Amino acid sequence: MDYSAEQAMELEALQAIYDDELQVYTGTTPAGWSDTVGETYKITITPLEEGEELQEGSNANTELSMELLFAHTRSYPDVPPCFKLRAVYGLSDADLAACSQCLAEQVQQNLGMAMVFTLITSAKEWLRGWAH
Repeated sequence: MDYSAEQAMELEALQAIYDDELQVYTGTTPAGWSDTVGETYKITITPLEEGEELQEGSNANTELSMELLFAHTRSYPDVPPCFKLRAVYGLSDADLAACSQCLAEQVQQNLGMAMVFTLITSAKEWLRGWAH
């Protein structure tokens, strides 16, 4: 398998889907990410769907947000990507740990396939469940 081509195709698809939301992360690389290749990316995840706006008087939990940092590993997608969740608004470390566990299960179920879109979707679904 040509891992670099697979990774490039996935990034191209993610950029097409998420446009300006997907950004190159310029902060300090999280500890333990020594096997990564290329750049680290971040995307902010909220429980709101595309085009959905926070309604006045709605549940304040719909304002929750977190960042997903991710980077491909040398043999991704046969080896899991590196990923880390960071709270932006309204989430505790315990919340992030629970969501990270959910994402770790998705990683195991999707080994061998491009999975970053699945991780983003799963994190959004987790937030939507938490917010309601």
